[in-house]
Amino acid sequence: MPPSHAAPPPAHLPEHPSFAAVPAYAPVEIVVEIARSADGTPHIRAHDFESLGYGHGYVVADDHAAVLLAHLVTLLGERSRHYGRDEAPGDDANLDSDLGYRALDYGGQAAGALARMSRHANALIDGFAAGFNRRVSELVEAGEPFASMPGGTPRVLQRNDVAALLLALADEASGRRFVQALALARPPVPTAAPDAHGEVAAGADHAARADDARRADPPWSAHADLPLGSNAWAIGGEAAAGGASVLIANPHFSFNDGLRLYQVHLTIPGAFDVAGVSILGCPTVNLGFNASLAWTHTVSSAERFVLQRLQLVPNDPTAYFWDGRPEPMQRRRVAIEIRGEARPHERDLWQTRHGPPLSVPGLAEWNPEWVFCLGNANAGNADVLDHWLAIGAARSLDELEQSFARWAGTSWVNLLAIDAAGQACYVDGSNVPELGAATLAALADTDHPLALERRRRGLVVLPGDDPRHALAPRRPRAVAQRPARRTRGVLANFNNPYQHVDLDAALPAHHPLFGAFDAPLTPRARHGLRLTRELARPIGATALARLTLDNHVPMSDLLLDDLLALGAACREPVAARDGTRVDLAPALAILRAWRREDALDAPGAPLFREFAQAWLAGAHGYAHAFDPAAPLDTPRGLPHWQGSGPAPALVALATAVEQLAAAGFPPSATLRDLQFRLRADGTRAPLDGGPNLTGALNVSQVGALTPPERLAQLVRGRVPLPTGLAPHGYAVNFGTTWLASIVFDGGRPLVHSVLPQAQRSRPGTAWSDGRPPPPLGTPASHFAFEAAQVQAATVTRCELRASAASVTFAASAADASRHTPLAHPVRPRP
Repeated sequence: MPPSHAAPPPAHLPEHPSFAAVPAYAPVEIVVEIARSADGTPHIRAHDFESLGYGHGYVVADDHAAVLLAHLVTLLGERSRHYGRDEAPGDDANLDSDLGYRALDYGGQAAGALARMSRHANALIDGFAAGFNRRVSELVEAGEPFASMPGGTPRVLQRNDVAALLLALADEASGRRFVQALALARPPVPTAAPDAHGEVAAGADHAARADDARRADPPWSAHADLPLGSNAWAIGGEAAAGGASVLIANPHFSFNDGLRLYQVHLTIPGAFDVAGVSILGCPTVNLGFNASLAWTHTVSSAERFVLQRLQLVPNDPTAYFWDGRPEPMQRRRVAIEIRGEARPHERDLWQTRHGPPLSVPGLAEWNPEWVFCLGNANAGNADVLDHWLAIGAARSLDELEQSFARWAGTSWVNLLAIDAAGQACYVDGSNVPELGAATLAALADTDHPLALERRRRGLVVLPGDDPRHALAPRRPRAVAQRPARRTRGVLANFNNPYQHVDLDAALPAHHPLFGAFDAPLTPRARHGLRLTRELARPIGATALARLTLDNHVPMSDLLLDDLLALGAACREPVAARDGTRVDLAPALAILRAWRREDALDAPGAPLFREFAQAWLAGAHGYAHAFDPAAPLDTPRGLPHWQGSGPAPALVALATAVEQLAAAGFPPSATLRDLQFRLRADGTRAPLDGGPNLTGALNVSQVGALTPPERLAQLVRGRVPLPTGLAPHGYAVNFGTTWLASIVFDGGRPLVHSVLPQAQRSRPGTAWSDGRPPPPLGTPASHFAFEAAQVQAATVTRCELRASAASVTFAASAADASRHTPLAHPVRPRP
């Protein structure tokens, strides 16, 4: 089915204020130059944004076409059509994913999002889609296999698809966390009899999945967000060696899927010159630098959503009370095609004035009296591309900070930045729900029911029938309305709340949804802040970069000495939680000799990780409670045990031994035995580092946000433990995905950067996995930025040309969801 064609972007779309003198669209012909340096980084040069996007889309397809298209299939709710309803027999994993993403409806919102973007952003998107499709056509003609698509035939990338990718990016740490809860949301019915479509009530056909959900962390818990993270340092001139400001970027994103980072350099001479990494599918740089400043991001601890509890109308679970009057939900029927099945799966999806209903079994279920709805601050956020374009074009920290007054596109991240003048800044760029005065007053009153429920559930739950507690529409927040700091000293963040970002002066309390104040820090944040404080000033880039590779396990400092003391008095085998009796002497000996590092060849690292998870799951607390006056030292220690039987910590250790044994590993196993990253060619790359659970700064995380097909062959047949332990070990898919050191030396950026997971995911080709990246700071890690540097570093070069009247253009949401052959239809010019 060929794609349909729509008119070009409306002429009335506003120009981006940063580029008033720069053409958005190519006037006659798309012309773009692409130079590749030795590590595969593309340096793309054009004279308009359509051509710049064309080059960017072309190289992304060259390096990651199959990965990006598979990611898009997930986000549009089309996995069942391509892969069938199941990941493993009978699990309905693809169908559930599709239902959740159809509820989020990124594809349906795409056309409206494009209409809210600037003309320059639209041009960049149009060019990106056209360049991507051109390169995919060339790869298909050359016989390139596309194993991720049925029959090996990729689909056309539409401009609406790129907009959907950007909407999902804005919603990454918000709505996407609720995909399963949205899929499970169905109105209650009195029986489990099949309906006219052969479907049965949620309590029957979703029973197994509901049981799985009960065992999982709720989507709003801190643990549900574990895979995403980062370390970052921004050092101003007064604290930096030689007075030259320093930025260390150490984001922890995906190794495998559409959340992976892609290194790129984009140039429009005299107007736009920015380099760094983009999240795959975003047509501009998300973390990076220009000639005047550099910035990076960490995932913010802000609360980007609330729940609204709706009181339902008696005998009508799809109507609720609002301001004393009944109000019906809106119904939208979706039909999901399923590969290998004759008819589509049909389901009604529901919407309220507050957002979509959800169901979290055992915690927030849709019952005849109540339903919970998602109040998502990032739903429909179309600001992503324009905001990051403005950041990339900023010539000073003032201009960078001013961008927040116009756009709300850095939806779920903190920003740390430096400039050539020796300044450093921090801004929490998250969007938080717009609470009214009545809600803010209630949350400030520690005895108010809303405040009490927030402490109990871990998030804000509002009465959905009361207009006083309705959310206002999302709006950009100027820096003055956000946690922020400008300094010439030391800023650092490890996904901790804003309070501790400035190591010389704590930030004051702010809006209650921007993160907990005077609250315990994670082990990684405590360790990172402590090590940063201990660095001798002035601080150099080399010393900071070493911290990103630190494998010390901070959780061991909190628990291990007490555990070994308990074990010294243990003379009998101890029963694990499954009843198996375990002789702890060998395990205790291993931990006693362990160097307390997540190093590759250190026996004891996996054993302690499993112990820590088993201990924390019991919620036993600490001997020394959290003290706001000593946030880096508390809480700590195992509580004194006075009960009968073995201490819970010894039970947790026995459980760890048994869990390793059940997975096929002895207590003496090392991370070289267990922990690996899967390369593009299917081989394993052993990895050191550890998860957020135990706190190593060198993060290696088994993440739950990866699409279902990732690593499925390695873990299928057994649900991994919370640590990710499975019979094949720890299949890591989140960790250091870009490591960069940026120093403004003499007012010019001196940049070293590496991509540990390689620039390209096509196996067996140049710049794909196969050898480790060079150490940061060596000549091989130098990033060529200035024109002469790029010229000297270039190993391949090409020029692309295309008639400006013949690039791919299609805006139909329906066609954007079709599996269509590639084509290059004519697009009318704006």
